[in-house]
Amino acid sequence: MAADARRFPGAPATEIVLRVHRSRLPLVLRSLAVTALDDPEPVAGEPDVYRLRVRSMEGAVAMLVGFGAEVDYVAPAELRDRIIAIAEAVGEHHRNPAGGRGAAPAPGRQ
Repeated sequence: MAADARRFPGAPATEIVLRVHRSRLPLVLRSLAVTALDDPEPVAGEPDVYRLRVRSMEGAVAMLVGFGAEVDYVAPAELRDRIIAIAEAVGEHHRNPAGGRGAAPAPGRQ
């Protein structure tokens, strides 16, 4: 069990469900350590699917977004929606780097 769950047994939590290949699970869990309240539980009958309570949806999103397509965000829909919104915003930014604020200087041209 994560140390935070022992220190704050009544802490509010959000349950998230992720599909993560076992070889990537340790890295994902290290990233989520700052918000995880307990150890992940495998979901019976679902290969590579884990249930995990987190202290903060915002914290989980911030830690998970960098994994891109290596993690499937099964539940809640809010987690998946936030990840999609960030990915779309990043894509839009890179399609239009000026973003209405002026382009960043090209490398070596400052």
